[in-house]
Amino acid sequence: MQREKGLTLIELAIVLIILGILLGIGAGIIGVLIKRVKYNESREIVNAAVEGIIGYATSSGRLPTNTELSSAVRTLKDSYGKDLAYVYDQNLTTSSPYGFCGLNSTNITVKVCPDTACSSPTQTINNVAFIIISGDGNYNNQTAGTQGVNSATTVKVYEYGVNVDNYTGDINRTEPYDDIVKWVSLNELQTAQGCESLTVTSPTTLPVAIEDSAYTYTLRAKGGRPPYTWSGTVGGGLSLASDGTISGTVNTNTSTTTGEVSGCSTQINFTATVTDSAGQSVSQSFTIPVNAKPVEIVTNTLPDAYEGTAYSANIYAVGGDGNYTFSGNGLPTWLTLNTSTGALSGTPPTDSGCSEGVENFSVTASSCSNTYTKGFSITVRDPDCGGGGGGGGCPTLVLSPSSGTYPATVGNPFSASATLSGGQPPVNILSCSPPSCNGLSFTCTTSGVTISGTPTAPGTCTFSATYQDSCSPTPQTVTGNYTVNITGCPTLSGIAGAFSTATNCQPYSASASAIGGQSPYTWTLVSGSLPRGLNFCSSSSSATCTISGTPSDNRGNYSFTIRVQDSCGQAVSQGFTLTLQDNCKEIKVRNNMVIRGPGPIRFIDLYYRINGGGCKRWRAGRDIKVKPRDIVDIYYDPACRPTKKMCTVHYCDLKNYDANNNCKIQIYDTNRILDCEFADR
Repeated sequence: MQREKGLTLIELAIVLIILGILLGIGAGIIGVLIKRVKYNESREIVNAAVEGIIGYATSSGRLPTNTELSSAVRTLKDSYGKDLAYVYDQNLTTSSPYGFCGLNSTNITVKVCPDTACSSPTQTINNVAFIIISGDGNYNNQTAGTQGVNSATTVKVYEYGVNVDNYTGDINRTEPYDDIVKWVSLNELQTAQGCESLTVTSPTTLPVAIEDSAYTYTLRAKGGRPPYTWSGTVGGGLSLASDGTISGTVNTNTSTTTGEVSGCSTQINFTATVTDSAGQSVSQSFTIPVNAKPVEIVTNTLPDAYEGTAYSANIYAVGGDGNYTFSGNGLPTWLTLNTSTGALSGTPPTDSGCSEGVENFSVTASSCSNTYTKGFSITVRDPDCGGGGGGGGCPTLVLSPSSGTYPATVGNPFSASATLSGGQPPVNILSCSPPSCNGLSFTCTTSGVTISGTPTAPGTCTFSATYQDSCSPTPQTVTGNYTVNITGCPTLSGIAGAFSTATNCQPYSASASAIGGQSPYTWTLVSGSLPRGLNFCSSSSSATCTISGTPSDNRGNYSFTIRVQDSCGQAVSQGFTLTLQDNCKEIKVRNNMVIRGPGPIRFIDLYYRINGGGCKRWRAGRDIKVKPRDIVDIYYDPACRPTKKMCTVHYCDLKNYDANNNCKIQIYDTNRILDCEFADR
């Protein structure tokens, strides 16, 4: 009888052993795979949390607090259902119109440790803004718990597998380290926000100044963290205020105050330093070209001449380089002009009988390629006519004008003069008073009197001068009385107006006006900043400051302070807030570019740079995000070579295609030519 074939007990035992081994291996493999899947899920959750916080930070200008984290992050638990830990610098949760720009330090440092002691970390990262932590597979956070840091704190992150438990606030259990940790530095937040480094924007060569004349210019900076403070010594009669305003009366030639410059021009060289509110500083060298004042003849009248008596007088000029060439037109035949000194000399001829008259002519002074011509008259007296001045037939002593009343204003330079002529030398000054009054100086010389200066207070100033000559037997005396009525400046009491809401990519114009004061005015943006694309009124000298342009910047409130100063030196400052609105935080542009030709249509990858940064791949069917400050260069070349550029577009260019206001558009091709065509989507 034939027995049916089957497994013996030994064979069956072997089969069962093999099956057990296989099942054990399979279970181990499945466990590893599950752990790997969970790890990847937790890592993606951590990455998404980091991106969410960055997005919150760039739109709000600050980090979320722990209680606000749920509004920034999609999920607060990792793949095992355990809470993520959030470590952040408490100081970065305070709102500021400048966001993170200009800050240079935080309280958090991360050390990457190769062993438990961490005596020689493999990496030290300073100025960390925030950290996200998942305890991962061992369900034990071994790094740090959620906390807002307001003092220097070091967080240790260990290499995978190090036996450690650096955070006892969770499970107090030493075991192989497997936490998933990701941190973001302050510099990364500043890059995401589009911060600019502190730079001086004023040109190195400033506007030309005129010697012995008032000068004002305001230095400008951008980036960093306003407000700014300026420091430095200018010299040449000018000073630098902390708000960047250079002002004063230029005087490079200290031996004179009438505008002469050797060689006709010179320059003031100085270095100014701007410091932002975060303590960062930038220095810049500047040059102010200085030109001599245009030449001017300051002699107003000439003394009378007498027939048969030697005559002398001087033509005086100021400005230029101090050396003048004089020339006369229509001079009397008896009169000679010294072309180097401007001295007039000669003797009027005598005749029989009484024959007085007036000689009219002009004199031109030249210096530094400038000329100035002025007309003069000399009255020729004839002793035969029975006239004359004092005893002995002396020339008449004349102070012209002998009196006058003049208006002046506080803060505005004033000058008036009277010329002394005739008489018998030497001429003595009997009185000259007062020497000064309300900022005006009264000067008496044997050539005449001068009232000059910048009034400092309203009121009436009366000046008097008396001269006596040496005529014999009776000296001649002449007195001049002059009154200056000084009125005060209208009070500069404030700045009226408000700046309405602006919209990205739309033309904008709004104004504020000075209340009171005396024109011209100087407007300065003291602190804060305007949205990019809007222009400040720094060139305006009127009572109105208009801010205009087409903005393209991050939406939000922009706070700034405006300062206006009038010609009297009065100044007021006032803070304003301008709101910039935009329905889009960014424009998402999808690459739908195709190549058409024989065979099926093929979608292709493009390449791009944002704001001149690195060349990046733009995969077909994917989006890139363009923010209001961005300029995008698009290429069809992986190296982004300039010869392969398709176009350069700005945020506002792209926003114009967003017809349905969903902040999404596409780039595509309709004509088989690789160029930039955009459409809504």
